[in-house]
Amino acid sequence: TQLLLLATGRVVYCGAADKSMEYFTQIGFPCPEYSNPPDFYMKLLRTGAGYEAASLRENLTAGQAFSEMAAGQWEKQDSTPYLAVDNSPPDTPTVQGSTEEQQRIAHDMEEYSGYAVGFKRQFATLAKRNMTNMLRSPTSGTGRLAQTIVQGLLLGAVFWDLDDEEQGVFSKQAALLFLSMTQAMLPMMGVLHTMPVELDLVLRESQASLYSITAQFLAKTATEIPFLLFFPTLFLSISYWMVGFNDTADAFWTQAGYLICTAILAQSFGTLISAASPSVDVAMLLGPLIFLPMMLVAGFFNPDMASWLEWFQDISFVKWSYEASLLVEFEDRVLDVNASDPNVTYVNGNDVLEELSVDSTLPQVLFVELGYIVGLRFLTWLVLLKRSKNKIQQ
Repeated sequence: TQLLLLATGRVVYCGAADKSMEYFTQIGFPCPEYSNPPDFYMKLLRTGAGYEAASLRENLTAGQAFSEMAAGQWEKQDSTPYLAVDNSPPDTPTVQGSTEEQQRIAHDMEEYSGYAVGFKRQFATLAKRNMTNMLRSPTSGTGRLAQTIVQGLLLGAVFWDLDDEEQGVFSKQAALLFLSMTQAMLPMMGVLHTMPVELDLVLRESQASLYSITAQFLAKTATEIPFLLFFPTLFLSISYWMVGFNDTADAFWTQAGYLICTAILAQSFGTLISAASPSVDVAMLLGPLIFLPMMLVAGFFNPDMASWLEWFQDISFVKWSYEASLLVEFEDRVLDVNASDPNVTYVNGNDVLEELSVDSTLPQVLFVELGYIVGLRFLTWLVLLKRSKNKIQQ
């Protein structure tokens, strides 16, 4: 396939399309990562993309100055290395049918201003692309797998085989907090690191009417679900029995379910921050800045929170995740201790929950977490629509 780029009537590039990026890199204008080369070339020829030589000639725009420079470069360039091997003309598509039918098809094509394919096709194609990208990405693929295994083994080794005595109960509280924090931080930090970069490409492609923001948003959400189901379950499967948590199957799967809700909620939180951030640096700054205070008021470090901070504790999703793990582990559970011993602090799990001021129920926690997930995802969708409209206006 050959590519011809013209500017002000002069040739800027003429040769093989797959060698064009090599040429523009050679003259000092590499195509940015995650950018579509045709979009980059058009922007370069139209605006100059910050070409500094434009300031030397005030009567020219940056785009005009760049075009003159690039045309001059090409005229001095030996174009032989960039010529396409196959110079045969491409097949010309024809429209079968009567003249009236051809005119109708041509008229429909002129009038059509929407997307090239329907919503279902957009969703399927984008889901496939997102899944491929996630499998290739170290933060969501092999790297995340290694992190999950190592941290699961680390948790099990540090809190190995805890009993129901007072010290063991306290250590289980710390283990449960670590459980909640890791499954919140890993998904959130992963999306903070990758989404702002991907979003630049998504906004450009959406502006070009390749697909809708809604299709991309739903496809991205759908492809994240298998990872958000797998990694928390794997993490818990490794560490749960090593620590010595409640050893019933119901308790394990309930803990896994709430841990998955935590991972989805944390990633939804990170997705909203990423959608509203102009760059990776800003997203990586805002994420920990908001997450760490939520962790501090979760209830482990200071169960007796000041009254004027209770509202902040109630909006901390880390607090709700931690309470869910405590309820699954201790609610209505008879601890394996000598109840007649006067030195025993906790006789049953409800004593532990009362000591920690946990007065929620599992259905209440589930309702709050699902509300958070739906609300954060909806806000993210609105932010993406807003940024897409601003991109089109620019």
